Amino acid sequence: PIGFHQTYIKEAPMRQDRQVRRESADRTDALVERVTNPDYMTDGLSQPDTAKVIGLARQLGVDPYLAASILAIESDFGRNPATNTVTLRSGAKVTITGSMQVSNKTFDYMKEWFTNANNISKYNISPEIQAVARGLQANSADSQMAAGVLYLKYGQLIGVPKELIAAGYQGGMEGVLKRNAPSN
Repeated sequence: PIGFHQTYIKEAPMRQDRQVRRESADRTDALVERVTNPDYMTDGLSQPDTAKVIGLARQLGVDPYLAASILAIESDFGRNPATNTVTLRSGAKVTITGSMQVSNKTFDYMKEWFTNANNISKYNISPEIQAVARGLQANSADSQMAAGVLYLKYGQLIGVPKELIAAGYQGGMEGVLKRNAPSN
C-alpha cells in the first residue's frame, strides 16, 4: 500500500495533464465543428484577412487552404485578432497577437531566419520571400499575418511533413520535425 500511495502521488501531475488535454480536445472539437459549418466557412472565407492570408500564401508557395485554416483556428478568420497570453508547459508566459496569433519571439525569428545569408543559400530562399521578411514591422497587423505565413513556409523548408505543418504551427516546428509527430 505504501508503494502504491507513493506512485499515486508521484503520478498526480500526469493525471491533471490528462484532464487538461481532455478539456483541450473537447474545446478543439467544438471549434472544428463550428468552423467546418458550410455557412460559417462561406462567411469566413469572405473576410478581408482571409483574402490577405490566401494571397500571401500563394505568393510564398504555402498551401493557401492550410494558411486559411490556421487563420480560422487562430482568430476566427481574422474577426478576433486579440492579443492573448498563453502559458507554456515550462510555465513561461508568451504573448501572441494578430490574426495568425504570432508571438514576438516567432515574429523576430521569422524576420531573422528568412534574411540570414546562410539560410538563403541553404534553402534557396527567393528574393521575394526575403523582401516579405525584411518588410516585417512590429505592431503591424499585416506584418503579423505575414510572419504567420512565413512560419508555415519555414516548416516546409526545414522538412516538416505537410500533414504535420499545422501541428508544428501550434507546438513548434522543430519539435514536430524531430518527433515526426504532433506535440503531446
